[in-house]
Amino acid sequence: MSIQPLATACLLLGTLVAAGCTPSDAPTDPDSPTPDAAVSDTPASDTPAPDSAAAAAAIAPKLASLEEVQKHIQSLGRPAVVDYWSLACQPCMDEFPGLVRLHEQHGERVACMAVDVDFDGRKSKPPESYQEAVTAFLTEQQATFPSYICTTPSEDVYASLEIDSIPTVFVFAADGTVAKKFVDAGDTAGFSYADDVMPFVEQMLAETP
Repeated sequence: MSIQPLATACLLLGTLVAAGCTPSDAPTDPDSPTPDAAVSDTPASDTPAPDSAAAAAAIAPKLASLEEVQKHIQSLGRPAVVDYWSLACQPCMDEFPGLVRLHEQHGERVACMAVDVDFDGRKSKPPESYQEAVTAFLTEQQATFPSYICTTPSEDVYASLEIDSIPTVFVFAADGTVAKKFVDAGDTAGFSYADDVMPFVEQMLAETP
């Protein structure tokens, strides 16, 4: 049985709610090509390049299964913010700079991570096929924290994380437990880093010895 592709379109949830991307938004043909999302209106030649090979290595995403990502989170021993996003989800990319700002302001105390979930299980579109576009977007955002392209099919990721929509941001306490889950659906629909994630993280840090 073929796996439904990850959403390539975002449904408007209401005039006061930001649109999220869900598996049900996927095209009906599982072998239809996934459109490559534009990562910037700026020509590629104008995209700022990393200052060094070390910076480029820091930005380049790694391939990892959801299980591997979760094991890494559990091994950190400090609070973490993990953003699940997709090139096919405009709200995800719109909010992504908030994760970069959080890393810049609190990166010494909070581990920031980004997990791209574009891979939908198709053999014709393997995880590594997203490497170039994801790297270009991360470079544009100057996202120097750890980033991953998830090798677990997106539908399985949604089911395992018990989420209905992306962007989704998990905030973990230092012991690896989930302190808060922000999903672009339900009572956290339309969340933002500025109004929701950042204040929650700062409050958590203030309460941490």
